[in-house]
Amino acid sequence: MSLFNGKAILYFHSSGLLQGHCIDMKTHSSPYSLGGKRLEDYVDPHHNDCEEPYDYYSVMIRCHEDNGRVIRLILRKPNDNDAGNLSTRRSIQSEEYSTSNDNGIDPLYNSNNMEEEEHALLFETDQFITGTTALKLISKYFPRKDTVAEDEDDIVCIGTMQLTHKPPSSVP
Repeated sequence: MSLFNGKAILYFHSSGLLQGHCIDMKTHSSPYSLGGKRLEDYVDPHHNDCEEPYDYYSVMIRCHEDNGRVIRLILRKPNDNDAGNLSTRRSIQSEEYSTSNDNGIDPLYNSNNMEEEEHALLFETDQFITGTTALKLISKYFPRKDTVAEDEDDIVCIGTMQLTHKPPSSVP
């Protein structure tokens, strides 16, 4: 398993789209980028009535240092909490993560042949940015080629990112 610990800047479009860059703080490179969209009608197959409600995102993570390999995940974020953390259902614990229910951590649901059982992500918001400051960061880090203007309701979150992923199996 590979573990990435670094920073990330995430852009939550008011339309439900999500973009982001991960930054390795040692090399100042961006080994991963991500993009996705909020899933309006997604139902968590492992929902527990004691849990707070979540918004779900279908996200593709591009591994720039691994020939552009793409990891597909379903991520969740507390509903109605714009500054809330973003994560897979599985928790990341140090350099290992669990796939059993023995310790109360649910294994990820493998829907639509996604690779979720092999990967885990945790983004924790350190800075929550809105308004004109967010628009300045958006134009700097997420330049657009089209003429669609950013929206005042767009949000930028900066924080720590952990990504655990299984390297691709080598085919002889």
